[in-house]
Amino acid sequence: NLVPTSLCRLILIGVVLFYASQSSAHLKKYSDPISAWQSVLDLYPSSVRANNNLGNAHKTAALKLIKEGSQDGSRILTHAVNAAAKFDYLITADPTDGVAMSNLGDCIADPELGSYLRSVKSGFFVNVTIERAHALFRRALEINPLNSHAWYNWGLALHREGKLVQAERCYFSALH
Repeated sequence: NLVPTSLCRLILIGVVLFYASQSSAHLKKYSDPISAWQSVLDLYPSSVRANNNLGNAHKTAALKLIKEGSQDGSRILTHAVNAAAKFDYLITADPTDGVAMSNLGDCIADPELGSYLRSVKSGFFVNVTIERAHALFRRALEINPLNSHAWYNWGLALHREGKLVQAERCYFSALH
């Protein structure tokens, strides 16, 4: 009445292959940061960290396309808008979210991303100016003067503008 050894091996191989295929399909879902963080948001839509990280993933994707010389402006614009929208959503939900303010300020102040965001010219994007970026950094630092992320991003924005003395002060403050 014992099951032949070869049949047991065959069943075991079948089970292993089934679970391997399930794992492979599951891993594909997390093959890039945007998919991974979107999956987290599908489960926890109000997660501040997941929304922030999804915004950063879109920002990174847009900058990567720009750096690679992509001519697909609509994909770059989509990522830039999605990034800014995530950060704006977080600020609207919590007007004291200095991390989201710093991240949105960085998107606006970035020469490439900012130009894509300024091209939209409707809704939130009407006020995508370097002055708005500075105001976001300033507000983030009013909320938490030790926010090194905001100090660094503000320094980077000032550096890009050629305001090196002010940038150096911001960089120095980011370290302390």
